[in-house]
Amino acid sequence: MEQIDKQSFAQSGGVYRNTTTATTGEFCGILVIDAAVFSAIDFPELTGDSIVGDTIPAGVFLPGQIKSFTLASGKVFAVNSSS
Repeated sequence: MEQIDKQSFAQSGGVYRNTTTATTGEFCGILVIDAAVFSAIDFPELTGDSIVGDTIPAGVFLPGQIKSFTLASGKVFAVNSSS
């Protein structure tokens, strides 16, 4: 299966997080399961204002190469990048 297909369907797995534990890895996106607030996020492709401190509603998918994040609140599923 092509790399993009694996990422699209999370066939490389991911990390579910509902705590304030710092999370690192190679992620291709984050799905917000329950309204989430990030206290930190390493998201090099994001331009403009920071999303740190903003409430991201449930159901939002944040696509991009994300290397680490820490939640202040909420629940998310970070999709692993396929290699």
